[in-house]
Amino acid sequence: MTWAVDLAAPPWVDAKGAATNPPRRIVNLCFKGKPLAPDQPFVLATNSYRASGSGGFVAPQTKALPLGPPLSSRDALAAYIARAAPLTAKAPPHWHFVPMPNTTVVFDTSPRAQAHLAPSNICPLCTTPQGFRRFRLHL
Repeated sequence: MTWAVDLAAPPWVDAKGAATNPPRRIVNLCFKGKPLAPDQPFVLATNSYRASGSGGFVAPQTKALPLGPPLSSRDALAAYIARAAPLTAKAPPHWHFVPMPNTTVVFDTSPRAQAHLAPSNICPLCTTPQGFRRFRLHL
């Protein structure tokens, strides 16, 4: 699946999790390069927090598939990484932000992140007094 996130669209929910607008931030949702049909079935993998509707998200309205014993997302990811073959090629991105000319955002993260930057719209700025690496993302 591929999609774009339109940060210029109003948020779906307010700070208390109440729906205030129709969802419009996810746009150009496609499966295998074709627009997703509203009635197209999919298996939704999520954690129990989101599946139960916590965090202001609507719980899925379908039957849960019993896929095995409960497993935390962290444990499932760790198990997958432990048995996965070493990564040899970078997968194309599945999503992107809808371009917003003359708009940037600044964020702080690990200084080790800079070693993983490919040519992109992210520019390193400085190291913060707390030891984080500051970057600017051009939207």
